[in-house]
Amino acid sequence: MQQSTELPDMSPSMVVPPPEELANSVVEQGDNAMPKSHRARALVITIVFALVILCGALWLRFSAQPVIKTIDDGQATMQIDTAQTVQEQQPNSAIFSGSLKLLDQDLQLFVPDVGVASSEAQTPGSYYEAGTFLEGPYQGYTRIIAIPSYGGAAGPEIFTLATKDFQTYVLDDSDDALTTYAQDDWRYPYHFLDQTKISEVARLSTEQPKEIVLDENFSLFRELFPVKYVKTGAVDKWGNPVSVGRLMTDFSEYQKLDSPFDNLTIYFKPYEQNTEYYDKLSEAEKQAFAVREQYFVGSTEVVIVDSTGLPRFFAQTTHQAIQQYLADEAAYQLAFRQYKDSMDTNGETTIKFPQSPQRPGIGFQGIQVELQTDHPLFSQYQIAIPDACAANSNTRVINISDDQLEALGTVRGQTVYKLKDSNNPLYKLEYDLKFSYYEQEFWKSANEGKSYKTLPEYVAQLPLLFLKDYWNRWVAVGEYDYLMPGGCGKPVVYLYPTEPTAVKVSLLAPTLLTTDIPTYRGGWQVLAHPDGSLLDLQPDATDCGQFSTAQVGAEYAAAACATRIYPYLYWAGNVTSIEYPRLADGWVVGRNELSQFFDEKLQDMGLQPHEISDFKAYWLPALRGKNAPYFRISFFQTDQVNQLFPMQVTPQPDTVFRMFMDYAELQSQPQQLPQPQQLQKLHRSGFTLVEWGGLKQ
Repeated sequence: MQQSTELPDMSPSMVVPPPEELANSVVEQGDNAMPKSHRARALVITIVFALVILCGALWLRFSAQPVIKTIDDGQATMQIDTAQTVQEQQPNSAIFSGSLKLLDQDLQLFVPDVGVASSEAQTPGSYYEAGTFLEGPYQGYTRIIAIPSYGGAAGPEIFTLATKDFQTYVLDDSDDALTTYAQDDWRYPYHFLDQTKISEVARLSTEQPKEIVLDENFSLFRELFPVKYVKTGAVDKWGNPVSVGRLMTDFSEYQKLDSPFDNLTIYFKPYEQNTEYYDKLSEAEKQAFAVREQYFVGSTEVVIVDSTGLPRFFAQTTHQAIQQYLADEAAYQLAFRQYKDSMDTNGETTIKFPQSPQRPGIGFQGIQVELQTDHPLFSQYQIAIPDACAANSNTRVINISDDQLEALGTVRGQTVYKLKDSNNPLYKLEYDLKFSYYEQEFWKSANEGKSYKTLPEYVAQLPLLFLKDYWNRWVAVGEYDYLMPGGCGKPVVYLYPTEPTAVKVSLLAPTLLTTDIPTYRGGWQVLAHPDGSLLDLQPDATDCGQFSTAQVGAEYAAAACATRIYPYLYWAGNVTSIEYPRLADGWVVGRNELSQFFDEKLQDMGLQPHEISDFKAYWLPALRGKNAPYFRISFFQTDQVNQLFPMQVTPQPDTVFRMFMDYAELQSQPQQLPQPQQLQKLHRSGFTLVEWGGLKQ
């Protein structure tokens, strides 16, 4: 596969790397921008380093050649000159006219959903006009945002295109998906797009580049489009409501931040808690609730809306962190291809499965802190006081006064602070998440080889550090040496093909696994049978001696490992993807009614008796072990689970049903009960994947 070299932007905000670094550069040209408030500083830098920049510019001008990407999909070969579509426009001015508009016609850009029979009507995707290009090679073209109505267990990809006539389209491949991902990878664009509609592939200009430089300390790194699922009013042939993905455009519940760019509006979402059941919480839960209410402001993630109204999530981070992540991601993709090629060729490999890199945030390593006085620190600082089993790289913005903090040292030229009061309740909040809520064996399984700390021992090593962000807000980073033993509680995946089929299942979001049965080595590879039994095709990866019949949730594992035949794939851990969402609808259930409740609701969903039995065998003891007479119970359903925990399955199932239980402990029954949730019904057709799981607290 031919690799492309991306050329850096020559704007004053960019430090030109020496020629030997350019060969490995993964920074997109045009993906750095300098805000108006810092142009004077940039001018000084430009003057001081004029000779360096001029030499670098001349070197680029006379040595850089157009980069040709060759894409061969097995049917046609396409050459793409990425140099001619490189963006030079700075994001401080609009490069589009018009505004974001949801189209009411089906542009028919997507191939049919293989999970829908040819005789059945396909649900069309969602299409948006997102302005008209004002300049460049695609001046006068309409920008299109396309969201397919399906996505398997991975959720839908979202595509940006440009068109002059609404007959043929230019596909934006700014993230190099066509050359990064193999054709059997779910992220390969032509899994979704009708290739006959694509006339060109290019890097389209954007006001939301991969990196936006805020100042010398902070940058913004591009993340996903904000999407919500909206019911269309239609139902499928089984009576389930049909939902489609739509871009979020209402940010009335968000707060504006000062934007250093004329054409970009920046929002952040204030932190909020569900107060509906506050009076039913235990005293310990009320205390934790009060601490969060007092200190939590929001997260460092922002939404950037461009001049047309198109929104995009961005993570606040640093230029250095972005560079490191892009280099690590490129190395990971190379290592993963080597691993995959070895597995495909030999059926096994001695190559270690590579660890996907952590997406860039404001975190840092403890050794990077230049201390004023010697003090023990943790090795890694990333997300402070993370949520549940889903989190992202964005940490907490904290409401705290300057006089509660004292300087500790510096990192990346910024002053780092610690809490003056070792009894500050934020410490206990962080400690409880990492240590207090779990049985010792469960804790050890997530933190193998690490010593259990008391609260004073933990605080002495400074698990929370603080610094100011670009908007002069206090931001906390938390130690990342200890893992949360909770998180996603025993999600299990059943596979039911119509005939014996070799299946590979991979988790797409970075996941810190605390349990994986059989062992997850770059994915699970099994021979699945119609009765759901799974023959492990990588048996050497799993040590059968690690399993015990006394291990809750894994009582079956030793016998299954001995025969290599498993009833399902079992994983648990903490997923770095998106913020853990809130559910309002659901039920309040007494502890003595849990068994009957699960029988009723799981049958309503279409689970089979053995699937219901497996669910209850794990979750009834888990909930009954809580000191609570009532529970608020809700279920994330397939579309939401695909967003939280995207998964790639090869070959693609015809039917995907995923369910994840969310719950809260209540000390008494509330007077006002939640609105009952409308549950989707599973109807099995063809190769079927079924998954259940829940929030482990």
